[in-house]
Amino acid sequence: MADTDLKLDSVDSSQSANEDVELNSWLWRLKTQINRALRQVKLWINNHVFLEFPYFQDPHPQYWHKILDPAWMHMYFQDFDTPKRVNLGETIANYTGNVISDWQVESDLVAGTVTISSETTHDEYGVYFLSFSGYVEGPQNTNFIVTAYANGNITLARMPVVLKGNATNVPISWAGVVDLDTDLDTSIILELRLEVGAYLDFYNINWCIHRLSPIAGQVGVSGVNSNLTNVPPTDNWNPGSPGGMP
Repeated sequence: MADTDLKLDSVDSSQSANEDVELNSWLWRLKTQINRALRQVKLWINNHVFLEFPYFQDPHPQYWHKILDPAWMHMYFQDFDTPKRVNLGETIANYTGNVISDWQVESDLVAGTVTISSETTHDEYGVYFLSFSGYVEGPQNTNFIVTAYANGNITLARMPVVLKGNATNVPISWAGVVDLDTDLDTSIILELRLEVGAYLDFYNINWCIHRLSPIAGQVGVSGVNSNLTNVPPTDNWNPGSPGGMP
């Protein structure tokens, strides 16, 4: 951007309707001061928030840039004729596609995983909105849990599936805000598994994450261990018990 781009040429003493020397002098000085102020604003913007493609440089980390802050992914599976059977302990894999292209995180449709990487110039740790939902079929009068696992560990992101009475198919959903961070310089690999129940048949499932903030804690301070790791298993889980899920 040239220095002249931000000048207000409409404020010009030559456009005065009269020949008042004092008025023309005042208009010229006003125009000069406005142009000087705008130039300082332009220089500040270029030095502090101006980014060029591919937008990964960040010379001033104290500023939150709209392009660098977010990270997201959204995978989906859908087959209303032939559902996907997932057995106990298995990962939901072989998704149909991405609803939106990944940004700063990496989804693997075949493996059914999402990688939150620490190996880029700007790591992807932070506070995320996490959501998964779908439509499943299973044995009637049976309880299940579909769970997000982080690096192979059970997490608190658990989606209960309850088939009461003669019901064999139900919609399912879970959503929440989670802290995806670690005190180690390592990536976090997320996946959805069937934690409780013999099997479930999935006709449809959507799984998305969206980073709300690139930090986990106060500004300029990295967060603590992910609150999605080191969670005890749910062998005695009972959706009808007082307090519900642990």
